[in-house]
Amino acid sequence: MPIACAAPACDDVRTLPRSASALLIFHAIREKAWAQSGSRTREQAMSERERRSSIIQEDTSELKAGLTPQQLATLHTMEQFHWKLRFVRRPMFMAPIPVVFHRDGVRFAVLEEDGTINENPGFKIRP
Repeated sequence: MPIACAAPACDDVRTLPRSASALLIFHAIREKAWAQSGSRTREQAMSERERRSSIIQEDTSELKAGLTPQQLATLHTMEQFHWKLRFVRRPMFMAPIPVVFHRDGVRFAVLEEDGTINENPGFKIRP
């Protein structure tokens, strides 16, 4: 059974024999056509960093908006010990709940309204 070509350089559907050498030649030609068209090769696309991986947000000013002065003071102190503000839960009709993570990414804590640290909040966080 022949194999169909769906490479961007192909305008029509080509068929190739099923031998391994023919497939290797086909893939080399396809990679060369992609390189000439300015597109990334398959290996280049796969070696790039996953876009859905954890992105460290350097500017936390949006997250800090709405926090109490006590929470901000505690956050400032925790940042010196390598804790980072990752997100803020904002339940309806309730005060914002800032969640901080240690740099190891395993431990997390919640900053209460009075600035205290709660390492055992009433909710779980997905890994």
